[in-house]
Amino acid sequence: MQPKSNQAVLLIADISGYTKFLRLHRLNTAHAQLVITELLESIIDATMPPLKVSKVEGDAVLFYAMDIENALAQSQLAKAASAQLISLFRAFYQKVNELSALNLCFCDACRNVYSLRMKLIMHIGEVFIHRVKTFEEISGTDVILTHRLLKNSVPSNEYVLMTAEAYSRVGEFHQLKPEMRKENCEGIGKVDVVVFYPTADLIGIPDIQARFKSPSVFSKLHQIERIAMNGFLLLTGLKKLPKFHNLPV
Repeated sequence: MQPKSNQAVLLIADISGYTKFLRLHRLNTAHAQLVITELLESIIDATMPPLKVSKVEGDAVLFYAMDIENALAQSQLAKAASAQLISLFRAFYQKVNELSALNLCFCDACRNVYSLRMKLIMHIGEVFIHRVKTFEEISGTDVILTHRLLKNSVPSNEYVLMTAEAYSRVGEFHQLKPEMRKENCEGIGKVDVVVFYPTADLIGIPDIQARFKSPSVFSKLHQIERIAMNGFLLLTGLKKLPKFHNLPV
């Protein structure tokens, strides 16, 4: 039986600098993987319906939002999804700030947590749903397009990129100036996109830093013990990366 196609809002949250982060610190791969895992968990925890997790992909998370009962609800879905984007940035930076403050580990992976950034790619298109037990996996040309847009010519490692299809339904985005661009996607061709660059004030970075309480020495020692132990278990193969507690089981 062929899977049924539906229109969906697609969103990828990608941690910029992840590949370089690991490549430059091969000896600290286990610590870097734990850091990325905690950052991805914070992003996932910050989302609300209608967004659902489709798949965790190394340094990124693929979300989707769909209403199979009402195909006319695309604009509402797009606006509901876009309304959460700044919250994802805030959750990301909250965790970055926390991990940076807690770490006493002197490995490069732990010391450079604050250099990581996040970019968000949003598109609306046709998807096919494959159900396996409690999991739903989506596929299709528009899913491929959304992933291809991760490799683009945007001169920044932190931004919100919307395709023309998504932008036409979202419209104004926190009064940020839209930057119209064309991106060349391999195997697909030229794609019209709109890019927004969230400001530090909009994300709430000054507020996050002002409200953050410096952790105690005990908390820092507990964190370094946890990171060291988990890193050792990962390196020796005695433990796999932690599962995301709010994914389907």
